[in-house]
Amino acid sequence: MVQSRCSRAGLVVLLASLGLAWTAGCLGPLALKEVPPPAPVRPAAPEVKAAPASTLDPREERQLGKDLVRDVEQYFRLLKEKNVEDAAAFVDPQYRAAYQDDLWTFVANYAIESAQVESQQLFPQVDGLMAKVKVGRTLFEKGSVVPKKSEVWMTWTRKDGRWVIRPQEQK
Repeated sequence: MVQSRCSRAGLVVLLASLGLAWTAGCLGPLALKEVPPPAPVRPAAPEVKAAPASTLDPREERQLGKDLVRDVEQYFRLLKEKNVEDAAAFVDPQYRAAYQDDLWTFVANYAIESAQVESQQLFPQVDGLMAKVKVGRTLFEKGSVVPKKSEVWMTWTRKDGRWVIRPQEQK
């Protein structure tokens, strides 16, 4: 049995080499022509994109981050209490009226059980500072006892020494 496997493997190798020899013979002079080795391919150097220079020192950045988290938590606490007028004070004044209508709809349909800042990132801008904040929320839909967990990404900007919400533009 072992011998038959070895002879089969030998036969396969023999046939494969004969096939290559036959293919080389069919190709004639092309098969004998030397093909130059391909030029070595150098991996492209990764492009280094200049990150915007942060003008914040680490202490100031930490303090701004703490202030941001405090304001986000305060905003959601006000929504939990259904205090829409005070929560709307965290919205950029030029968007406040339209945003307040959306907040009234939100608090009419949902009760916030909890909201926690899961992540934040500060981005220096030409006109100030912007932050992206991810908030994990537990909500109860009106008349329901089943909690819904959701995440919301919010954009906050630093204006006049305080953090304000910049609503996402509707598409």
